[in-house]
Amino acid sequence: MPALKLLGRRWLLGSDDFVLPGSLEFALKMPWLALILVVIVREWVFAEDGCPDLPPLDPVLAEIRSQLANRLRIYVMGSAALLVLSTITVAVLVAHSARGSPVEEEARRHVPQILKFKFSLMFPELIWNILGTLWAYELGEVMPRCAGEAFTSTVIKGVLIFNWLSLVATILGMALLFDPLGSARYYAPCDGGANCLEDHHEQHAQRSRAIWQRRFAWLFCWMRPDEHSRTAFHDVASLFSALFRSTDLVPSDVASAFVLLRVKQKREVRMQREKLAKSRGNREWTQHFPTHAQGISPPLSLDEDTRVIGAAEWMKLSIARHYLRLSMAAYGWPLVMYLHCFTGFFRLLPYMACCGCMRSKTPRVVEDNCCLCNVAGMRSLSGVPAHDILYASFRNRLFEVPFLVVADHSTKSIVVVMRGSISLRDIFTDFTAASYELEAPELPPNCKGHKGMIHVAQYVLRTLQQESILTEAFESHPEYNLIVTGHSLGAGVAVLLGLMLKPTYPDLKCYAFAAPGGLLCPEAAAASESFTLTVGLGDDLVMRLGVDSIENLRTDLLTAIRCCMLPKYRVLLSGFMYVLFGVPDHVLEQTWEIADEKLERIPTKRYRAIHKLVMGPPTSIEASRLACNVGRRRFSEQRLFSPGKILHITRCKSSGPSGNGRRRHHELRWAGKEHFTQLRVMPRMILDHLPENILAAMDNLLAEHEEQISNNPDSIEVSS
Repeated sequence: MPALKLLGRRWLLGSDDFVLPGSLEFALKMPWLALILVVIVREWVFAEDGCPDLPPLDPVLAEIRSQLANRLRIYVMGSAALLVLSTITVAVLVAHSARGSPVEEEARRHVPQILKFKFSLMFPELIWNILGTLWAYELGEVMPRCAGEAFTSTVIKGVLIFNWLSLVATILGMALLFDPLGSARYYAPCDGGANCLEDHHEQHAQRSRAIWQRRFAWLFCWMRPDEHSRTAFHDVASLFSALFRSTDLVPSDVASAFVLLRVKQKREVRMQREKLAKSRGNREWTQHFPTHAQGISPPLSLDEDTRVIGAAEWMKLSIARHYLRLSMAAYGWPLVMYLHCFTGFFRLLPYMACCGCMRSKTPRVVEDNCCLCNVAGMRSLSGVPAHDILYASFRNRLFEVPFLVVADHSTKSIVVVMRGSISLRDIFTDFTAASYELEAPELPPNCKGHKGMIHVAQYVLRTLQQESILTEAFESHPEYNLIVTGHSLGAGVAVLLGLMLKPTYPDLKCYAFAAPGGLLCPEAAAASESFTLTVGLGDDLVMRLGVDSIENLRTDLLTAIRCCMLPKYRVLLSGFMYVLFGVPDHVLEQTWEIADEKLERIPTKRYRAIHKLVMGPPTSIEASRLACNVGRRRFSEQRLFSPGKILHITRCKSSGPSGNGRRRHHELRWAGKEHFTQLRVMPRMILDHLPENILAAMDNLLAEHEEQISNNPDSIEVSS
């Protein structure tokens, strides 16, 4: 950071990104250089008397071999010279690229000139490789006659292959690192006035959106276009453009910033825990400090019927677990094969129907495959018989996700189950995250929600009404209640569908698992609390994921990279060693210690100090754009929050036993919506989102509760 400026444009790498690839290139070139030197010193390439023990050749053939030997002498000497020059250039490049911290571009001011010289060597290398390839082909017609010539021939061919691979790798690297927005004309200087800055910003934004749309069109050219594809591409392109423009970050900056953020968060938690323990005089009291510090209630207990004490009657953990299994079943056969890699097919086989699409069947199934594999996966995961599947749609397009309608006799309910994200189309729905008007009878006007999920909820509602699915279901089971449920994307759609169906079905309940964080505006989120129970686990990334939190993360990344006092390669290597081998990260913590000392010496308010440290002085058009836009620019017009009452499952931080002498692994707490507005870099932020891990945590809680009751029936306490 900032991006490298070379050949009149900006590239997707910084001047400090050549340490690791340059070191690798140096390590690969040295052995070949050594082999060539051995050939020069030891063999002198096909000397006429190189095979004295063999009979003399025909004069014509001897003349051909002599000419070939002279050519190969020239090639070997030239290759040695080019390799020496290239190796020295790479060593100098690595040395200069390793200087300074990521923001100290002045320390690496010679890197562009070194790169230009290195690229200029590509042309003689290319010509030399072409000549060497032609001469090596001629060498194949006159085979080596002895071991010395065979060794020389092998080295020459190996050097040729290595040089061709190096040239191809360089060209591919330049293609991958090419930035379509890097043209110098988009960063032309101006007088610094407000209008000039605004014009530059708007031109850059339009160009960025157009390029992102073009990228999506090429990447997803296989996707059948429909009425939603153009809208989805435009919205996602606008989001990506807003997030990445005017930040001057390259991919390696983001990777190193994530490492630094993780170290910073661990350091802050440890320091605050130690400070609180010192003030309390009781270190054990802080075993759950991170949870308490973020405003979550103390641990909750369950009554004998697994209902969360102090909650509504329908908020039972055992019932929530039951609906989680149905939510998992909506994923169909892919989840079965994922959970049971070797035995999945045999688990599906009893429920599959050969040529099922060609014969009549009781459940209404839409767009499943010929053997009804998705229905088979659903039945395998949930145990629901075929006659209780009232409707199953596996139609998966933009803003259209699969869903099921099931008659659940164990809970006397009609259950509408939404499938979560599993395809690229679903990912597009997730990223169509702008705030959009949400129309529901019981909501106040001008309520907003996640645009993509609102479109999906409207599609499901329209299908339910057109097919009269719920009407027929309640005619057959008039005493049943309506339940909507889902996981991840399905959870968000379930909540929105519940808001739309609530006036028609007043007793409707929604069980949402790992619902996305940026889903509803505050008014709609408050309205959803009366009928929605959201269950989340640990450090789930998706529960904290929203446009607002991503924009905050962008600012945190800028802060981390600006505060870094270490060379980037040291940050990446330290993070790599820490992740794989558990090497202590005290070296990285020094970066934040130095940053804290700097902030303390600045006699201004904290936010001004941070802004100055992050943004730096506006010495250029790009720096001015950063200072004016990054801190205040927001893509979404409305801040969106998590839905419903949030039951958060956390892991116990202590290793001590619980009240009945058994170590506890998980605890329940009520969490506020503000707890899920900040993205945190945690080791399990992906794993905690997976439905099987949520199910395992709920099973653990229920098992601990059952054991507690069996050991001591009077041990259940009502948490204060």
